[in-house]
Amino acid sequence: MTSPGPGPRTAVIPAAPRVPAPTTVCPTTACPDVETFFVRENFEKTRRAISALLREDPTQAQDITQEAFVIAYERWDRVSRMDNPLAYVKMVAWRLALKWLRARKRAREVEAALPWPVSDGGAEAAGVIARVDLVRAFLCLSHAHQEVLALSMSGLEPQDIAPLLGIPARTVRTRLFRARKALAAHLEDPREGQS
Repeated sequence: MTSPGPGPRTAVIPAAPRVPAPTTVCPTTACPDVETFFVRENFEKTRRAISALLREDPTQAQDITQEAFVIAYERWDRVSRMDNPLAYVKMVAWRLALKWLRARKRAREVEAALPWPVSDGGAEAAGVIARVDLVRAFLCLSHAHQEVLALSMSGLEPQDIAPLLGIPARTVRTRLFRARKALAAHLEDPREGQS
């Protein structure tokens, strides 16, 4: 839904806060324990910092903070020895928040470019955005991958596609596997197809 007023609104994404690089290792006696670091001291501080960036969506700030702490927990053996583990967690959370803001901005741009009005969000808009992303990702594939995917999506089996393309059925299966893998990669990171 667009806001009333002249011209399109553009979101200003602030730069990441400057935090000291968490590369120095602390002595093992001074490393924080997991429960103290995660539960008692730092979660709320980090959530508030991310909430300041995502003022419109406090629930998303909570989710991003949780994801950042999961990443830190998975790497706790390394993170716990840093001089400032909280700086590392905040940096991860900040990057995740910026990634989410970029994705939301892209979705709004697609919605604004549509020739028909989209209802109040919901499944329709998500479906349209997903189809647009799928088409963009499909067009980033090589011609051979597009060919086998299109024939496969039309309901043909690899043994039926092979004579049409003049290649063995095993090659069709290999191309299908690689095409699906490349398509998934393009859908995860749309910039991958632009390079």
